[in-house]
Order: sequence, then structure tokens, then C-alpha cells
Amino acid sequence: MIFLELFINFFAIGLLSVGGGLSTIPLMTEILTAKGWMTAADIVDMIAISEMTPGPIGINMATFAGNRTAGIAGGISATAGLVAPSIIIIIIVAHFYGRYRNNHYADGIMKVIRPLVTGMIAAVCVDLALISLINIPAFRETGLFFSLFNVVPIIIGIVVFVAGYRFKVHPVILIVSSAITGIILL
Repeated sequence: MIFLELFINFFAIGLLSVGGGLSTIPLMTEILTAKGWMTAADIVDMIAISEMTPGPIGINMATFAGNRTAGIAGGISATAGLVAPSIIIIIIVAHFYGRYRNNHYADGIMKVIRPLVTGMIAAVCVDLALISLINIPAFRETGLFFSLFNVVPIIIGIVVFVAGYRFKVHPVILIVSSAITGIILL
């Protein structure tokens, strides 16, 4: 049954991904593409839509992927699977927190987890950049260096970076204007 399979796979993603929604992307990508539920292009669409919609990105991605795979019930099943480990872990941690909050070993575990999560998020950024900004099939076909790059997304990225960093344009305006520009030009 697809709903149970979605629940179990997203339960594993929720259990094994530490650090928030962005850290779920590598494992989610691996599972979704290996199962044939989504393609790499679908993953990019899922991330873009999940970033633009309100709510936590991990939950938005699970809902999107489940809905794309098995309709509304699939979205509910995937989302429930993703959040179930967190709920269970929070209940357990809350029970023991008062007793172990100043524990040397607990502090050591957190010192290991932080750089791990940073590395996972960096890996996601590299994967997204390769998918969005680089066009290897066009380069292989033409052999021209400039065909290797997707120029429009690169220009949009530079403009968004400058507008956000230098001119402090609100992120919502940057997201909406980037989406509109991408729809028009791509």
C-alpha cells in the first residue's frame, strides 16, 4: 500500500535528518528518485514551491511529494511520517531534559551534530546550484563553454543577492519577483 510506504519512508527521513527542513533534502532526494516517485527536476520544483509557501520547508516538501505521489491522502501520510519521529523524540527529551541538561556528554553530542548539519546544508546548496545553474547536456552536445551555464538563473541569482544584501530588499519581494522573472524568461 502506497500510503504505508510513504509513511515509513518519510518516517525514516524525519528520524535520520537532523537540523531542520534543509537537512532533509539529500535523503529525501535519494529516496524519492530511487523509488521513482519524483525526478531531479521535480525535486527542484518541490524545493522552490516549499520555500515560497508558508510553514516549515520540510513539512511543505513532504506534503508536496506525498501529494504528487498519491494525492491528498499521500500528502497526509508523508507529512505524518515526517513529523512522527520529531514528536516522539521531543516527548522523550522533555522527560529527561531536567536531569541531563548540564551533562558533559550531551554537550559533546551537540558539538558534533552542528557541523554535520552545516555540511548537509552545504551539500544541498551545491546540488541545487548544479541542477539550476549548470547545463551539462547542452555542453556535451555543443562543446561550447558558454553553453555549460544557464545564464538567466545566474543573472537572477546575482540580482537577488545584490538586491537583498546591498539594498536590503525584503525577501518576499525577492522571491515573488524572481518567480515572475523566471516564469517570463524561462
